[in-house]
Amino acid sequence: MRIAILTEGDGEFKALPRLYPQLREAIPRSTILRPLKVATTPYAAPGTIAQQCISRLTIAKSQQADRFILLLDREQQDKCSGVIADSISSQIIKKISLPPKSLYVVLKDRTFENWLIADPDALRSQRARFRLTVAFERAAGRGGSDRADALSLLKAVAVGSDYDKIEDADRICARQSIGKVASNSRSFRHFLHAIGHPDYQDQCRQPVRVDDTQPASRRARRG
Repeated sequence: MRIAILTEGDGEFKALPRLYPQLREAIPRSTILRPLKVATTPYAAPGTIAQQCISRLTIAKSQQADRFILLLDREQQDKCSGVIADSISSQIIKKISLPPKSLYVVLKDRTFENWLIADPDALRSQRARFRLTVAFERAAGRGGSDRADALSLLKAVAVGSDYDKIEDADRICARQSIGKVASNSRSFRHFLHAIGHPDYQDQCRQPVRVDDTQPASRRARRG
C-alpha cells in the first residue's frame, strides 16, 4: 500500500515525516509518501476544501498512492469531527475518482499542537528549550491533550525565544513516541487507524497499552 498524506498545516508538513520511521515499523508493507501541502483552511466550505485538494490528490495518484489521508484542524468548530469529515469526503469523491474506501479525512482535535503536547517526555527531554509545569502535565496527560489549549501551553513552557510553530514542532516530533501520543490523543489514534496501524485497525476509541521498549512490529505480531 502507498499512502499519501495531505495537510494544510506548515508544522505538519515539516514535522510529520519525523514520525515515519515508527509508522513504517508498524506497517512494514506500506510506503508513506512525503506530505503534500494543501492551500486551504478548516473553516472553508466542504466543497471549497475539496476543490483545493484536487491538484494534490492528482499528484498523489501520479505517485501510485492507493490510500489518501487529508489532515485538517478542527479548530473551534462546534460540529463533531465525524460530521465535518464526512461532508468533506463526499465533496472530494464528487470531484475526483478515487479507489473505493481509499480516502480518510482526519481532523486533529483541535490543532496539531494538541498532538505535540500528547507526549510530555518529548518536551521533557529538551530541557534547554522546554521547562514543563504542573499545569502542563495536568492538561497534556491522562488522555486530555485533545481538550487542552495546546498552543498556550507550549508558549508558556518555551525557554528563551518564543515558541515557533514550525521549528519547535519539528524538534518535538523528532522525539515523540507514537504510542505515547496515542495514549493521550483520540484524534491521533484516528490518524493511526486511517494509516493502517495494526493496533488501531478495528477501533480508535481506547488507547492500546504499549511497551515502548519493544519495536512496533514486534508488538503488532504479538497482538
